Amino acid sequence: MPELPEVETICRELSNLLIGRKILSIEPLRENTIIYNTELIENQTISKIERRAKYIVISLSKGQQLVIHLRMTGKLIFPITNNFDSKYTRAIIYIDNDDEIHFDDIRCFGKIYINEQNQTNDQFAKLGIEPLTDDFNVDFLYQKAKNRNQEIKPFLMNQEIVVGIGNIYVQEILFHSKINPTRKAKTIKKHEWQKIIYNTKNTLLIAIDNNGTTISDFRRVDDKTGEFQNFLQVYGKDNCPICDNKLEYIKQAGRSTRYCKECQK
Repeated sequence: MPELPEVETICRELSNLLIGRKILSIEPLRENTIIYNTELIENQTISKIERRAKYIVISLSKGQQLVIHLRMTGKLIFPITNNFDSKYTRAIIYIDNDDEIHFDDIRCFGKIYINEQNQTNDQFAKLGIEPLTDDFNVDFLYQKAKNRNQEIKPFLMNQEIVVGIGNIYVQEILFHSKINPTRKAKTIKKHEWQKIIYNTKNTLLIAIDNNGTTISDFRRVDDKTGEFQNFLQVYGKDNCPICDNKLEYIKQAGRSTRYCKECQK
């Protein structure tokens, strides 16, 4: 699933390409891909494109919004080239100058919501704080974690606490912070939270600068891959890059985890 850096990359690229363009209509090619009335967005100008958590939010001139969740394998492709294979296209957004944006999704988990502003607010009501803001700080995390028996890795992946961090980035963040992912959240000291905050922001920003991580499915708007996979230290690796010991491999909350028991305490 695309995480914060991948979604941020897509939003920035779409903003450069689509602000001021007009959406003429949207056509669903698969049932349940688009939620709500497609006519609400016809003949509206795109005024803003931004990210909230792992959602792409496209604001329109009459106040409605397209809220897109890519899920596991969703992609927005624009512009469409002659060699583009559209067999996994689940919806087409028609825009001015005879252009099209294709919502491509092999596994069909992604959704496009057509919202009024209050519907978007309701949809996002339970989302946690953004990790690249000042709200993501020691006091906030310490208070949220102090009574929790949950392990630190799933705690950081809880989208009602902090948004946008998934399985790839949390493993990298905890490795750089030298924190064992099996530790209980309530055992993390304030100076350790400071490390986690620094490494979260630093890792995410470097990933954004490298247009996200492509392991298998993620593609940018122009269908190119990200580059942050070249900087990964533990995700998908066998040995620790510091001590060269074999990495531990476990499952946490149904997700795979790799870590170094020597370097991460």
